[in-house]
Amino acid sequence: MMSITLACTWRPRDEGRRWQALYPRLAQLYDRLAIVVPTDADAAQVLRLRTSLDIDSSVAPQPARQRYAALSRAVEGGTDYIHCADGDRLLHWAETRFDELTETVSAIRRSDCLILGRSAWAFGTHPRTLRETEAIINAVGSHLLGLAVDLGGGSRGFSRAAAQGVLRNAIPESYGDAEWPVLAQRCGFAVSTRLVDGLDWETPDHFQGRAADPERQRQVAEQHERDPARWSDRARLALRIVQEAFAAADRPLVG
Repeated sequence: MMSITLACTWRPRDEGRRWQALYPRLAQLYDRLAIVVPTDADAAQVLRLRTSLDIDSSVAPQPARQRYAALSRAVEGGTDYIHCADGDRLLHWAETRFDELTETVSAIRRSDCLILGRSAWAFGTHPRTLRETEAIINAVGSHLLGLAVDLGGGSRGFSRAAAQGVLRNAIPESYGDAEWPVLAQRCGFAVSTRLVDGLDWETPDHFQGRAADPERQRQVAEQHERDPARWSDRARLALRIVQEAFAAADRPLVG
C-alpha cells in the first residue's frame, strides 16, 4: 500500500494527553507523523510530546512558514501521499469521528489534491464571525477552481507529485487555504473535494481535556460573535486569503 504521512501544524494548548491517548490509533492510520510548531510555541509542551511519542516534531524556520514547512517536511520524508492538517482540528476529528477520518485517509490515497471541507452541519457549529467571512473565501475559491469548495477546514490531501508542484510555486509565508489548491490545479493535478462532519468547530477544545460538546461550542460561538475584534480579525484574514488566491491564479509557474 502507498505510504501516507500526517503533516500537522500545531500550536500547543495543553493537548499532550490527547495526543498520547490517540497516538496508537493514529500510528496505525499513518505511516509517519510530522508536526511543525510555531517559533513561539511552548517549548516544554513540545519536548514532552517529542520524548513520549515517536513523532517527528520541528519548529518552523520563520513565524509565517508553519504550513509550508510541514508540507516540505512530509515530502522530504519520501512519502507517497500527505494529509496536511491543523493539529487542533485533527485531534478533534480523531476523537469524535475516527471512522470518518479513516475513510478520508483512504480517499486521500486516491486523489491528487483533495480539499477536505465541512458539511453543512459542521460549518453551522462555527460562529458567524467565521461563517460569514469564510463564505467570501469559499465563493472566490469556487470561482477560481470551477468547483464548489469549502476552504476553511484546515485539512488537505496531496499526492507527492502534487505537493511538490505546490511547494515549487507557493509563497512560503502564505496561509495556503486557497493558494495551494489553485496552484495544484494550474500544475495539472485534479482537485476534488470531500465534505465531512469531523471538521466541526474545534476552538472550544483549547485547553480542555477532550473535544468540546455542542453546548460548549454554542457558548463559545456566542462569545466570539459579541466581540468586535473577532469580526475585524476574521475580515482581515479573509481579505489576505482572497488576495493569495488571485495571486496564485496569475503567477507564472515554475517547473
